[in-house]
Amino acid sequence: MRLRKILCSRFGLAASLGLAFLLGGATVGAVQTAGASGGVGTTYHACLLQGALSKVGTATPKCPTGSTVISSISVGAQGAREPKGSAGPAGSLDNCLATPYPGIDLADCTFTGANLTGVNLTGADLSGANLSYAVLTGVSWSNTTCPDGTNSDSDGHTCANNLG
Repeated sequence: MRLRKILCSRFGLAASLGLAFLLGGATVGAVQTAGASGGVGTTYHACLLQGALSKVGTATPKCPTGSTVISSISVGAQGAREPKGSAGPAGSLDNCLATPYPGIDLADCTFTGANLTGVNLTGADLSGANLSYAVLTGVSWSNTTCPDGTNSDSDGHTCANNLG
């Protein structure tokens, strides 16, 4: 009766069906079973309590009081892999969110109004970056590619006058 209540509840039914579909088959008790297609499947077991699964694995678990042991079998060969996707953009977009450091690629990043006081941008690439209204007090500019594409060493060791 308790199992029936769990399986008939929304959470119990969803968990049971979800586990059965996720693991690929119907509920059975054997560790390995020949499937309808002749393949060998692996049985997975779990404890089900109030719609939550725990102790999921291939060994039958010792479940806490009030839990129900459920099982599901996975039968069949692995499906075909999808083709590899196209390459993403060059560089790392995550660099725009990183704390600036020497040599970082910040090309095309937006730092409008950012406080970059005292940041070391030695060797950094800022080509195409937007530094409008950024606070640039004490920034270290050495061999830095400025937003307009020039080099800080050729621009008086600063990019403050070459923001694009």
